[in-house]
Order: sequence, then C-alpha cells, then structure tokens
Amino acid sequence: MRRNLILLNILCLLIILGCLLYQVNEVQAKGPWCILLTTCVKRGNATPEQTQEILNIYRTAIDKWLETDLPIIIVDSSDYDFKEYSGRLNICHFMCKETGSSSMAEAESILYAMKNSDAKYYKNVVKITGRYYIEDFEDILANLGDANIYVQHLKDDNIKWQNSEIFGFKSVLARDIFQPVIDKSMHMEKRLWEVAEVNSTKTFPPMPNVLKVKRGGDKMVVDPL
Repeated sequence: MRRNLILLNILCLLIILGCLLYQVNEVQAKGPWCILLTTCVKRGNATPEQTQEILNIYRTAIDKWLETDLPIIIVDSSDYDFKEYSGRLNICHFMCKETGSSSMAEAESILYAMKNSDAKYYKNVVKITGRYYIEDFEDILANLGDANIYVQHLKDDNIKWQNSEIFGFKSVLARDIFQPVIDKSMHMEKRLWEVAEVNSTKTFPPMPNVLKVKRGGDKMVVDPL
C-alpha cells in the first residue's frame, strides 16, 4: 500500500511538471510581445450615430496596427464581434456587467482576454486603449528591456497615479495585478502606480498620439502618450 502511494505521488508530480513545461513552451512558442487592444463599441445610452463614431475611431487605429508585424488581439467588453476583421485578428468579446467604473470594466476585459485569447501564450502583453495607434512601436519594444511592468512616462507620484492609456505586464502576473482592481473597486491608475513601485519596471518613452484622438472620458487629447 505504501509503495503504491509513493508511486501515485510520483505520477502526480510528473503530471504537474509536464503541465508547467507545456505552459512554458506555449509562451515561448508565440513570442515575447502581443498587443491587446481594449474596446467598448456599444455603450449604454449612446445614439446610433455615437456608436458609429466610436466604431470608426477604433477601425482607424486597428487598420494602422494591421500594417505592423505585431500580434494584435482585440477584446471588446460590449460583445461587439468585429466580424469585419475575422480571420485577420485574434478577437474575443463578451458583455461586461455594468459596474459604473471604466477601470473595473478594463480589468474584466484584460482577465477575459488572458483566459479566452492567445494573449496568455505570450511572455508580455501590452494593453493599449483601442482608439490609439503608436508609430514604430516594434522598435520601441525592441529597445525597452525586460521587466515585470511597463508604464507610460505620464504619472503623478503625489497622488499615486499612473496613466493607463498604455501599459504592459508579464502575462503570468495578470491575475495578481488586475483582480484587485475588481475586488477593491480601484482605479486602474492607482493600481498601476502601486504595482510599478514594487516590481521591476520599465518606462515607455513619450510616444506621439499620431491620430490625435481624444480620451473617452474627459475628451482630452493626451499627446504625447
């Protein structure tokens, strides 16, 4: 009986090791970076004209990203399927529950994408709000160096605030980083500042907002990003 128990424990250990090796190989197989574009096409109380306007903004940015060689993944939190890009992009979509918080919706989107798209197979994920496009981003990534967290140059240490138009993270850290945003109803900017303080962190250089698009909330043009 004891011998059988030892053999069973060894077998379980081998299975666990095999699963871990499989996950590592999958990450290595896909590559070091992917771009995760977060979108929300169908917004509550929006008119059809407003919905079409935001969709056009997203399409303009997505079309520019398609000109690059970077792996592009879209996650839409209003369950818009972006069928016009079917076969060209990795797309996932879901209906995010109403939270009243764009930060919580964004955290939900990232975690949904990490579970339901190819994002989990890349070493690093760069989340970019879907309205933005950045020129020469492949070169920026190539010169960035390795870290756990990647943040914009825009921040305010006095109020512990890190801008969130663009940020990157090790894929294996996704749940640890973003679940607290949901559980504690945190601002994404507060959470990013928090994790950047205690992790190895690299900062993106100032990056021109080449499409000169406005933020969704306060309609401010952030330039450079």
